[in-house]
Order: sequence, then C-alpha cells, then structure tokens
Amino acid sequence: MSATDEFEKYIGDQIFGTTSSSISSSPAGTLYLGLHTGSPEVDGANEVSSSYDYQRVDVGTSSNSGSAMFDYDSSNDRYDNQATIQFAQANGGDWGTVTHAALWDSSTSGNCIAWVQLDSSTSITDGKQASFAANTLQFTVQ
Repeated sequence: MSATDEFEKYIGDQIFGTTSSSISSSPAGTLYLGLHTGSPEVDGANEVSSSYDYQRVDVGTSSNSGSAMFDYDSSNDRYDNQATIQFAQANGGDWGTVTHAALWDSSTSGNCIAWVQLDSSTSITDGKQASFAANTLQFTVQ
C-alpha cells in the first residue's frame, strides 16, 4: 500500500494530537514514552525492566502548558517533542544502556505505536535520570 503525504500527516495527527493534516481528526488518546535497550521492532521488545523504579512516562497528547507535546515540523517532515520529557530516577540499580525510545498506548503492557533509535546510547545507572530536552526526540510517519 502506498500512502499520500496528507494521509501520513493524518496518521501522525491521530498519534500525536496535532493538526498538520487538512483531514479532520481527533487524537488517539494518552501516549506513554518507554525506553528500550535494543530495537523494539513491532512487538515492543527490549523495554527496560520495571525494576529500580522504571516506568513509562505519560506524554499525553498535550503538555502542561496546553500546547501539543509533539508538534509537526513541516520543514523536516517529522514530529518533535515540544517540552522536556523526564523519567523517574533509577533507584537501587541500573536500567541498562538505552538505545531506543517508543510510544505506547498504555502505561503497562499495551501496544507499541512507534519507535525511534536514539542518536546516541545512554547508560542509565543507579541515581541517574533519563530525559529528553525539547526538540530532541523526533518521530517520522512513513
């Protein structure tokens, strides 16, 4: 199946709660960002263990300021995070070396919606906190 650019934007609007498409839509619901120590692929594999206070972060479809958490960047044809996304601090042990991030439709279990390989891997050791500054986490819909 081939999709038009407008349809790809529509799908992105559904996931990220944005309005980049001319097709009327409503966002899917709350999204959660998870961390992975390897490629999540289609089944969400390699997610960090729930040990040591790891849990997915609720990124909703909008930030606390009321603007979209992810916004469509038309010049780069991608969706960028518009606010800092911060995880809890690793407590009592290491989470491992994080290489990927993924969007999920649930805080536990659920469906892996989209994933991205990070520009650089990061070792999350006891006492360290993973975070993504605004505009550093980008998802494309293709």
